Amino acid sequence: MKANICLLFPVTDDDVADWAIHQEAGRPIVKELTAISQVVHDLKMDCSFYYDSANFNDFVKKIKILDSEKCYLSKTIEQIKGLLFRRLKDVNSWKPKDANAYYAEWQSSICTINVDIPLLYKYAIDTLDYKDSVVINFNLLEANQDNEIHILKDMHPTKDSYPSISSLSLMETADDTIAWLNSLADGGFSLRKSLLFVPTSYMWRNSRQRIYRRIDALMPNTLWYYDFFHKDNHQHFEVYNEVGEHIGEADIKGQLIPNSRDPRKSISHILHGR
Repeated sequence: MKANICLLFPVTDDDVADWAIHQEAGRPIVKELTAISQVVHDLKMDCSFYYDSANFNDFVKKIKILDSEKCYLSKTIEQIKGLLFRRLKDVNSWKPKDANAYYAEWQSSICTINVDIPLLYKYAIDTLDYKDSVVINFNLLEANQDNEIHILKDMHPTKDSYPSISSLSLMETADDTIAWLNSLADGGFSLRKSLLFVPTSYMWRNSRQRIYRRIDALMPNTLWYYDFFHKDNHQHFEVYNEVGEHIGEADIKGQLIPNSRDPRKSISHILHGR
């Protein structure tokens, strides 16, 4: 099974500062990338990783400014390079075949078009099979509830023509990416792109994992999120009722695990903003 993963690093001051805070608070990017690499290995997937060196270098420059006293950030950068950059493909020198092509991102939630889009988006749309491709966005302040990026491409922007539109999957966490890899590998159960679930605006605070609401008649209004980061790396879904009380865990196929309810678990504080 083929998969393509594109890594987009934060470059604005706010995004880089937020990223640095999460490194210190226990959400290290190296841990997430290591988990993704391990799952790719376990699934025996033919997976390619891509990045834009200009994007990464801008990110590193901002980190060096923040890192005057905290050397752990620089150490993290070196770990990222050691972990993935031997297998990462740099798209910075790539050019579209049609130099006149016009690209833009359609942001459906606010009904606007953004013409300043990353080179990785253009590369993925033009070169990769975007159905088997995903962008991991480490810009933590730009959470996208739709979990997709919609790219408009007009081959002849000066003529009376219609642009094409393509969608790329967007991941915000390693949990998201691992769930996507699993569903890609075996066509299995997934919260994403399913008629059973709709994404909510809520995020599980520990991993910034998107919480989904189930809308079918079997378990209506139950709330689900994918959970992976445990010491035993046990992949499962956490399931709650509509007021945030824990119902139990579900296995990777979406089946509730008997006797897995934990009354100590709750997401009511997330639902009610406490």
